[in-house]
Amino acid sequence: MFIKKNPSTPKTNSSTAGVTFIAADCRITGNIVVQGDLRIDGKVDGKIESSGEVVIGDGAIIHANIKGKTIFIAGEVRGDIEALELLDLTAVARLYGNISSKLLKIDQGAVFIGQSKLIEQKVPNQDKEVYTLKKANKAKKLL
Repeated sequence: MFIKKNPSTPKTNSSTAGVTFIAADCRITGNIVVQGDLRIDGKVDGKIESSGEVVIGDGAIIHANIKGKTIFIAGEVRGDIEALELLDLTAVARLYGNISSKLLKIDQGAVFIGQSKLIEQKVPNQDKEVYTLKKANKAKKLL
């Protein structure tokens, strides 16, 4: 009646249109640049950059810096991560490197050794409003 989801398989889009796959028996040395989504189940040594979602499967071994919009890791990554939106480390993920991301999700059991830096989301005109408010408060004190 109930189906248990496998925690080592990250959720991905149901559509495979525009997704680049690197199979488990594939090894790439060099830079990978993809317009769209990318799923890696093999081995990569180099640099990875995607304009969309990056999924590192549970059997993948990556020695590369990774940049993408949303990044899901279930395998092993040795390198720095820059996720423009979300970085999701599943329970079987192993990450040895630094993180820069707006949002960070680390499941229990994941290994992360490195430093994390959350990218702050700026609200338009926020700095101007704060400056104006401080200036107004200062003026009130002078009265």
